[in-house]
Amino acid sequence: MSSAMLARLKGKESEYFVTFSEAGVKDIILPGKIRNIMNKSVTTWGAYLTPVAQTS
Repeated sequence: MSSAMLARLKGKESEYFVTFSEAGVKDIILPGKIRNIMNKSVTTWGAYLTPVAQTS
């Protein structure tokens, strides 16, 4: 995602009189239902990994 974003920004450098050296995504805001599904998935995955991390 970052490389695609940087490529698009590079095309605008002369228009804005700037130079972009890197680009990235800090936060992604998801709509309600998708956010809830994602939060549940992350929580479930974390609970799954916790016993593995404790035995290592």
